[in-house]
Parts: sequence; C-alpha cells; structure tokens
Amino acid sequence: MRYSKVHKLKKGGETIELRSAGAGDAEAMIALLNRVDRQTKYLSREPGEFLASLEDEANWLRNTENDEKSLQLIAFYGDEAVGACGISPISLKRRFLHRASLGMMVEQSLWGRGLGRLMLEESIELCKKAGFEQVELEVTAGKPAGDRAVFKLRF
Repeated sequence: MRYSKVHKLKKGGETIELRSAGAGDAEAMIALLNRVDRQTKYLSREPGEFLASLEDEANWLRNTENDEKSLQLIAFYGDEAVGACGISPISLKRRFLHRASLGMMVEQSLWGRGLGRLMLEESIELCKKAGFEQVELEVTAGKPAGDRAVFKLRF
C-alpha cells in the first residue's frame, strides 16, 4: 500500500510529510526507533532491543511497501523522521482478513501537537480502503495525551 501527503499539524502548525516508508528510509526508521525507545516506556521494547540490521530493515520496508494489505507510514518534519505508524493484517487466514493491527510511535518533541492523531486518522482511512473492517491497537495506559487521542477515535 502506498501513501504520500503533506499536512499541517493543528496544534503548533508544523508542516509534516506523511508517506509510505520504503527501503531508502531504513536508516531514518532505525534512528527514529532507537531515539523513541530512549524517550518513553510506552513501547514494546527497551532501548537497545531493536536489533535489525540496516539491510534487514530495508528489506522489511520494501516488502511492506509492495504489500497491498500492509503499510508503514513515516512522518518527517523537515529532514528528520519524527513518527511512524504501521498497519498489517492480524493473520492471513480467511477468518481474520478483515482485521488489521496498528502500531505507532511519535518523537517526544511532538507529543501533544496532533501528530499521533493525524497518523491514526489517516491509517484508519487507509485500512477502510484496504478492506479492513476492524483495526486493533494495543495501548499502554498511563500516557494521558495518548489515551485521550485513542478514546476520541473510539478505540
């Protein structure tokens, strides 16, 4: 699945390029993952636990970009990756083809400015276009801004 659009954040007015991540974004994605892992405890990894090589990440992004049912969005503020949001099928079994899993991360400097909400809204629309009827998001409770965004979008 492919996507590319430029947005202005509602809070702060930053111009964000939100687009499909491709193999050429592997270095930026790894840098973002490693940076955000150090900024928050609300992700599924501790700092240093992301172990994919640059080649592995590039291959994964290439495969995701060419998959009609998967998407890895990457958000850029200028030249810096500041957020990412991924969509993938829960399973390839027929009974589960209507269900998608969604995961996301936002650079701490942009928390509370609407980037997470923007990525969620765009991802939900892309899920609908891909034929998904149910989107599943695992949330770690306790981060008030994130909790509010998720509940406003009816998760």
